[in-house]
Amino acid sequence: MPHETNSGAAGFHFGQGFPSLLLLAPTLKRTNVYEFAFIAHEVAHQWWGHVVGWKTYRDQWLSEGFAEYSGTLYVRARMNRDAQVDLVRAMRKRLLALPVTETGVGKGRVADLGPIVLGLRASSPQTLNAYTSLVYSKGALVLRMLHFLLTQPGTGEDTAFYDMLKDFTARYAGRAATTEDFFAVASEHFRRAPLGVKYHMQNLDWFYQQWVLQAVLPSYRMEYTLEPQGSGVVLKGVLYQDGAPGDWFMPLPLPIRLGKNQEMRGSVQVKGEKSSFSIPLPARPSAVLLDPDFYILSEKTEAVRSGE
Repeated sequence: MPHETNSGAAGFHFGQGFPSLLLLAPTLKRTNVYEFAFIAHEVAHQWWGHVVGWKTYRDQWLSEGFAEYSGTLYVRARMNRDAQVDLVRAMRKRLLALPVTETGVGKGRVADLGPIVLGLRASSPQTLNAYTSLVYSKGALVLRMLHFLLTQPGTGEDTAFYDMLKDFTARYAGRAATTEDFFAVASEHFRRAPLGVKYHMQNLDWFYQQWVLQAVLPSYRMEYTLEPQGSGVVLKGVLYQDGAPGDWFMPLPLPIRLGKNQEMRGSVQVKGEKSSFSIPLPARPSAVLLDPDFYILSEKTEAVRSGE
């Protein structure tokens, strides 16, 4: 039985999503991003939690994390991109928060307390906010990263992501799925996706090991230069990855603006501490951005032109 509590600005404090029935606390009689996300979360449980169940506490993020991300997708469709990004920022902020205890706050970051597969076991008298932060927020952000990995970087076409979710739902309708079940389905779709082909990857085992089984929160910093080449320029740079193991691999979105109405979209990858890249461009860009929509979970992400 999905069960949520929320004491944010929306005015919701309690909600449950039963099969074909929603139980919601009274609102403040106004609509905002939090109310839209909360209601969409509960509606999403009709699929995530009821059509497809979760097998053990280690798999509960398939219900709560999926429903939480569904809320952000609805907000983007109902409102705009900025409203969705605000929700994503709030989720990331929860992972950077101090652990809440019965007597105050502890030390460190919630993100470091354990992986999302801890489920309810993440919650204790010393870590009262760990369960919702990891299972709901990080679970949603993990699914958001998969959204990017199944998207066509050049066009932003993300049909493959929704096809994957439909496939997962169809295969496990009326059943309890495990995290491994989900990644088996996601891997089949990823190996055919543009980024899977680009990086010669046959599955998402690397992603599962990094983001589901570990409690790591990297930071990304891109330093770049622009060098003339013919009638265009070459974008050269280094992508740094801090706070992660030496074998940690991650592609990140790289939108490049060439003018007021022109934008190139691509990806840049890093493995370990740093990776270099070189990208020819038809003209000098007006802006080079690293993951401006926060698709990739991090403590901090930034792009800096060398010398500035």
